[in-house]
This record gives sequence, C-alpha cells and structure tokens, in this order.
Amino acid sequence: MRIDLSGHGVGVDAAAFYTPRPDLAVGLTYRGRTTLDFTGPANFTAPDAFADKTPDQQAHTSMTLPDQVVLGARWRRGEVTTVADLEYTRWSVHRDTTVGFANPSTPTAIETDDWHDTFAIRAGAEWHRDRLTARGGAYFDPSPVPVEHLVPTSPDGNRLGLTAGASWRLATEWVVDAFAERMWLARRDTTSADTMPASYGGSAIVLGAGVRWTR
Repeated sequence: MRIDLSGHGVGVDAAAFYTPRPDLAVGLTYRGRTTLDFTGPANFTAPDAFADKTPDQQAHTSMTLPDQVVLGARWRRGEVTTVADLEYTRWSVHRDTTVGFANPSTPTAIETDDWHDTFAIRAGAEWHRDRLTARGGAYFDPSPVPVEHLVPTSPDGNRLGLTAGASWRLATEWVVDAFAERMWLARRDTTSADTMPASYGGSAIVLGAGVRWTR
C-alpha cells in the first residue's frame, strides 16, 4: 500500500522574554497542541484474492503535534556569551497511528505507539572579537519511542550532538557564516512483536555556509 496524504491544522504559540539585568536574559516559550487531519489517495498492490478488499481509494488519518515548553537563559560577560535551554515535549499525546479507508471492506490500519514525554537539553557559547565570532555547543534529545514499539516506521533513538560555527564580518552590512554538526543516534534493539528483530542507530555530519546582509 502506498498512501499520499496532506492536511492542515491550527495551533497557538506564546513567548515571554525578560532581562533582569544587562548581562542576563531569560526566555519562556510555549507551543500549543495541534491536530492535523490528513486525507489523500491510497494505492494497493495485492494478490487477486484480496482485490475486493483493497481497491485504490481515499484514506484518512490524524496526527497530534504535542504541547511543548522551552525555558532558556543567556548570560553575557565581556566577549563571551553562553546560552542554555531545557525543552519539555508532551509526546504522550501520541498513542497510536490509525489509517481509515473509504471502502468499508478495507480493514483499518492501526499501529500502537504509546510514546512518552521527553526532556531535551541544549547549551552553547559564543566568543566575539573584532570581525570574528566563534560558536560551539552540544545537545541531548531523548527519543519518545519505547523499544517495544520501535518499528521501521519510527526507528528513533536518543540523539547526542556537538556543534561548531563561525562568522566573519566582511563589511558593515555583510557577514559570512559557516557551521558543522556531528550527531550520534544511540543504537537501540527493538522488542516489538510486530516486526522482525532489528537494531537501529547511526550518525550524521551536517555542514553549512551562508551569507547574511544586515542593517
């Protein structure tokens, strides 16, 4: 089966920023829960014996994007600025993935997920002198997927990342940026009864560069 779905939803965001003194700032953001309703075509390839139950047809599902709260702080001393934030994501609102079909004889596809809430942490520092700004950081982002529901459709793992970057001001209004990230996806073995035994993990290197015009 191949499905190609699209949809939309409406959500609410809110943020507050407070500077109790020149060298310290605190921020709080909230992203509200949003439900996305998807519809689109489902195309089946099946033996002739199942053709009556699997005609090409419309499918529908919904996905709930979780509530998210992030508390962050910035501290500045001389040429050095440090930042950190703690992010809470209420992934427990995602209990299962259910795909229904227009034809009543086509069975509804249900995948149990039972995701759990997570706390992610990020921290970094920036050093500035003359035209040069250098940056470095790290983060830990745990997976909401329990090992008993770890399947090919959600092969997620805990993420640990290190980042580095720099900016060089070419002129008053022009800045060149470059960055690099190394991310590790911690290896996990599935205990799901709905899929073959499998181990998921890996790593990635992300590089980027850009030019900014500021006024």
